[in-house]
Amino acid sequence: MWEENQPVITEKDLEEVRSRDFLKIVDHYHDMDNIETKLILGEKPKKTIFLTIILPVYNHPQEFIRRAVQSALKQICSYEYQLLVIDDYASQKSPTDTEIYLRKLNDPRVVYYKNEENMGVFANWNRAVILSNSTWVSFLHSDDFLKDNYLESMKRIIDENPNIDQLACNYKKLDFIHDNIDVSKEIIGGGGIAPCGK
Repeated sequence: MWEENQPVITEKDLEEVRSRDFLKIVDHYHDMDNIETKLILGEKPKKTIFLTIILPVYNHPQEFIRRAVQSALKQICSYEYQLLVIDDYASQKSPTDTEIYLRKLNDPRVVYYKNEENMGVFANWNRAVILSNSTWVSFLHSDDFLKDNYLESMKRIIDENPNIDQLACNYKKLDFIHDNIDVSKEIIGGGGIAPCGK
């Protein structure tokens, strides 16, 4: 039982925290190497392409996933790209609704992977980056969707700024659940050089 004068953190714990290097760069891309990710649908590009749109999913509402997928596939785009869907819903061994939907689409730009075990959000994102075969990756989350000129605009900005290795886009918040949709309000993103990049 905790007493009033008992320290919240012990001297030993404090010493351990002080010894840490919080600015040390740590590679977490291989933390889950023991978990297999299976290719279920499509094929990885044989040559490096310009961009992969990564769509991580985990038991999300199919309405959201379908809207995100459609926004990725309806891009007005002059270059080759791929949509990489990575499913972390490992507890369902039978085909997920996402897999069934992607099979019906039968689009050669779509590749669908499924983890054999649940990896968690960030490990799932990292695995998708490793599985991509492109110069650039763009994350599209299942509750988001892209404007039809997103990929062309992104390419133009990259071509005009060859020294950048990261890019953040403008976005709008749309609340469909509460019917709070303000398409005029846009939040501004930006570009820059990251300490490390793919």
